[in-house]
Amino acid sequence: MAQLDAGQIVERNYLIDNAKITLIFFVVLGHCLELTHNSPMLHTLYLVLYCFHMPMFVLISGMLAKTEISRQEIFRQVSSLLVPLLVFEVLYEVVEVVRFGKLSHYLLNLQPYWLLWFLWGLFFWKLLLPIISCFRFPVIFSLVIAVAAGYSTQIGYFLGLSRTLTFLPFFVLGHALKPVFFQRLQKYHWLFFATIILLAVAILGYFNNIDVRWFYGSLSYAALGVDQWYAGCIRLCIYAFSFVMGVAVISLLPNKPLKITAYGERTLYVYIWHGFFILFIKAIGLVDAVSTLGEFGTLIILLLLSMLITIVPASKMLGSITDKVLFLPVRKALLENSRKYD
Repeated sequence: MAQLDAGQIVERNYLIDNAKITLIFFVVLGHCLELTHNSPMLHTLYLVLYCFHMPMFVLISGMLAKTEISRQEIFRQVSSLLVPLLVFEVLYEVVEVVRFGKLSHYLLNLQPYWLLWFLWGLFFWKLLLPIISCFRFPVIFSLVIAVAAGYSTQIGYFLGLSRTLTFLPFFVLGHALKPVFFQRLQKYHWLFFATIILLAVAILGYFNNIDVRWFYGSLSYAALGVDQWYAGCIRLCIYAFSFVMGVAVISLLPNKPLKITAYGERTLYVYIWHGFFILFIKAIGLVDAVSTLGEFGTLIILLLLSMLITIVPASKMLGSITDKVLFLPVRKALLENSRKYD
């Protein structure tokens, strides 16, 4: 997409589109669950979602990425990623000033605002891919970079650098695997993947006290409380766990058009807009209010709320308004005429 995936394809890949809309729903649900407190079941679900939803988003983005680094391609990525990043950085900062009367700590510390780190990271992954692809073993090379970065206490939230490096291997691996990878896996019986998911959920349920920040990829090993030499091995184990879990989830999705499939083409809008919904329900204390319904009642409300927050920004109308009212004027004001690169 000109959104969260990279590159144009002649025919829609229904499995990939179904995966993208499913994953963005999980992203929204995860942010809703982040507002809950003191619920072992909801916390386990939170861990389950965070262990795979962003790694799989990055993996799919890599599957659809190009290795060319022409000026035309760079222009396209600036237009489709950096312009939305700039626009929504401003919008989120406006909300911060209105609510709290000051700029956010993200801007003051030169960090992408909250969830916008992904757009920043995706832009750099696409720039790095042609370089990393020159190496004989690009996936291993990216793993070395990501694991080594965790030992540095100087790499953190600044410019989203830690997350960019931490999730880099998934992007490079996705490019190596290609979308056909998931289609080939679907020849296996669904019970195989369901068993993997159940085992993964059971493991995370048992180790419920694991520090979820390991899945964020934004902190050094020392900041996570592990400064021994084997800290990198923990990250590698998490990579493997996230990959197996995420692949199992996506492999269970249908490879055919559904009513929600078309929304998979517009996940960028869900991603950049849903933060406002989360900030709103947090400000009015909605999650705290529904928490009185108990764990299952809260979960049902959050599932319905997450569906709504996913569907509304993914509508054609909001996407069109976002492009025409927000992105197009900025592109015209800041960027050269794209026809120069045709």
